[in-house]
Amino acid sequence: MSPFLVAGLASLVVAASTPVAAYADVTSRSRSDVVATLLPAIVTVVAEGVTARTPPADALDGVRSIAAGSSDRRRLSSLTQPMEDDTGTSIGTGFILTKDGAVVTSEHVVHQAERITIRTADGRSMSAELVGSDAVRDVAVLRIDPVPPLPHVEWGKSEALRIGDEVLVFGNTFGLGIATSLGMVSALDRDLGMGPLDDFIQIDAALNSGDSGGPIIDGDGRVVGIDTAIYSPTGVSAGVGFAIPSDDARKVIDAILRGKPPRYGHIGIRISDVSDEVRDALGLERSEGALVLGVGRDSPASKAGLRASDVLVSLDGSTVANARELARHIAARAPDTVVPVEVLRAGRRLRLSVTVAQSDDQASPSGVGNRDALELTRFGLSIEDSPTGVEVTDVVTGGSAESIGIVPGDLIVSINQLPVANTARLSQIVDEAAAAARPAIVIAVRRGQEEDVATLPLDE
Repeated sequence: MSPFLVAGLASLVVAASTPVAAYADVTSRSRSDVVATLLPAIVTVVAEGVTARTPPADALDGVRSIAAGSSDRRRLSSLTQPMEDDTGTSIGTGFILTKDGAVVTSEHVVHQAERITIRTADGRSMSAELVGSDAVRDVAVLRIDPVPPLPHVEWGKSEALRIGDEVLVFGNTFGLGIATSLGMVSALDRDLGMGPLDDFIQIDAALNSGDSGGPIIDGDGRVVGIDTAIYSPTGVSAGVGFAIPSDDARKVIDAILRGKPPRYGHIGIRISDVSDEVRDALGLERSEGALVLGVGRDSPASKAGLRASDVLVSLDGSTVANARELARHIAARAPDTVVPVEVLRAGRRLRLSVTVAQSDDQASPSGVGNRDALELTRFGLSIEDSPTGVEVTDVVTGGSAESIGIVPGDLIVSINQLPVANTARLSQIVDEAAAAARPAIVIAVRRGQEEDVATLPLDE
């Protein structure tokens, strides 16, 4: 079951015609009164002919695909798939933002939908048009033409939330109809590895299929978040839900309503944090910066001279602490901006200049395409020289090479940031690393259009 929170059909049962936001001092009122006032502004979103959207592990710069060996990370990634019924219809939740009919929902609910219908509190169904959407923040703005004007909500400030605050959650849970549940803010600024701008609000309220796009409401009755995902091994609520902060969503939605949707920068690389193992293998002083896992063919990074296994330590004069920080800075750069970067490569500090491109134009990672055989017993693999480099010809079951995903046909591009043109050079680099008592080597491997970086221990 896909955990994106979309499910069956439902309609609302309460109607109103006045604004329903701005509730001062909710604590002095009955919570049920607040719910009754808000319900008319919550709607069901029905999208027909949707296309399932699964953001790639390397979407934009900096999603840490090297950490995907964790089963938890894979489970979190699976939360990015919308649910559809047998007819290809996606059903979620939305809320009316303006009296003239602007409706907010999740982008994955309406992704490439052929037709969108809104069901309102008084039982009306009306067609909606897509004004704009942003897959990075997972928000979409729809437009309906209500008569009379519909009730609407107002934004709150997610920056004011604190861990332990109570919140109300609204959604079309399991398609049974709009419902609400009470929860608490469990954590802030959660990074799920779903994108470079991850900073989710974590709540313990019961979020389930059908709740995507529903609002998270604070103690003043204002929207402070938008339901987007859950963490669950079963696909139903385990008390770990995630919402997009309203401060982030509002900036994107305001831009969409102005006709100027946000643009995100990219330079065409995949990166990860520098682990202690990588630090020791490369002889670095600190586990800081971002390890380049792959460089897109004809990407800005490729044109600037960046290579897989480079460690990027500075961007525009500022030190890069980790992959997430780098990803955020790159995504925030406007396209066509020239950014100076510094990388560590084979013991040298290099200064390069990269021209940021728009993320929609991101290229796929670089691709490459045999015979003096060499067996590397310590890694459990065999290699041969080939016209295009050093090719893996065999991988031993249970060996360390197999454990990091190396397969026959892979091309070994570099070891410890040093290019390997043939098996003799590769063997020399490995022997030098072992003689220097390095605990591991950093290996860059190319497979078709993909290039990846991992570590192999030397002490096995």
